[in-house]
Amino acid sequence: MKNEIWKDVVGYEGLYQVSSLGRVKSLKRTCTSKYSSVRTVPSHILKPSCGNGYLYYNLTKDAVCKRVLAHRIVATAFI
Repeated sequence: MKNEIWKDVVGYEGLYQVSSLGRVKSLKRTCTSKYSSVRTVPSHILKPSCGNGYLYYNLTKDAVCKRVLAHRIVATAFI
């Protein structure tokens, strides 16, 4: 069995991590809504979506959601 290595997603440091096996997880953090309510988001593994035969993840930073291909996330972190 291969050990899973986790690294920060480039551009989303402190928010998301990617593993050497291609899994992406959201890290535990505190979020503030536009109505000033504060909530804690627990760490969890994201489920990938599929489009045109490619797996992708929707990553959010500063209230902007971006669709990022799974193989590109792994490549930028480990190559």
